[in-house]
Amino acid sequence: TQEQAATLPALEPLVPPVTRPGELALSSRDERTRTDPEPRQRLGDARPAVLALLVDDSDIALRFMQRLLHGVGVRAESATFSQRALELARNIGPDVVFVDVELGPASELDGFELCQHFKKMVSAHGQPMKVVMVTAHDAPRDRVKGTFAGCDAYLPKPVDEDTLRRTLRDLGLM
Repeated sequence: TQEQAATLPALEPLVPPVTRPGELALSSRDERTRTDPEPRQRLGDARPAVLALLVDDSDIALRFMQRLLHGVGVRAESATFSQRALELARNIGPDVVFVDVELGPASELDGFELCQHFKKMVSAHGQPMKVVMVTAHDAPRDRVKGTFAGCDAYLPKPVDEDTLRRTLRDLGLM
């Protein structure tokens, strides 16, 4: 009935807005859920839903990863520059961070430096944050730099769903 439809919560868009320097992508509804871990629970599932943070200066790359993650049941927030990424990581405590190596001129830090910061943080579940480098830089020396920075996995772009699932499973998140 119309009366029942009026009481249903509004659906959120499939792809959250992408942040830009100085922007805040979280809605007031998201602000409330940041401090309360319960909204991260899946209905009928005792295991908490996985929360990811995506860091990339490309809107296209962020939207692509958001869709992939949504397809495997992972909620994702995003940032396009390093300072916003650190702020979001502190506030939402993601389980996993997917970070590009090159973050453009708006970022003070590159992906390797961000990785080192994220590895010192813990998720909202009290576990160390997992960091996955997602980049077009797939040379052996880039992988070594990622390893030295502390990343847990390294994915070359473009990422496919099977590789993403396997990586999340290997990290103990699925």
